[in-house]
Amino acid sequence: MQSSIIIITDKKKLLEVNRAFFDFFGFETLDEFQKNHTCICEYFIETQEECLTKDEWKKHWDANDEIFRKVCMKNKDNKV
Repeated sequence: MQSSIIIITDKKKLLEVNRAFFDFFGFETLDEFQKNHTCICEYFIETQEECLTKDEWKKHWDANDEIFRKVCMKNKDNKV
């Protein structure tokens, strides 16, 4: 029922995702996504000024910083 992407992760790999994730990225299963990608951050784009870069996001993620993390991504149709 949630229209936002929700992921559950152990910080090394995605464990579970919701339907919005599959619709956004164009995959049918999590296994299918993981055969092609190791991290959701592979979809991050760094052209938007207000968005964290892939390296900035990983630094905050690894440090468990409680900050607002806004990233920009392209979907299956190559739209930001």
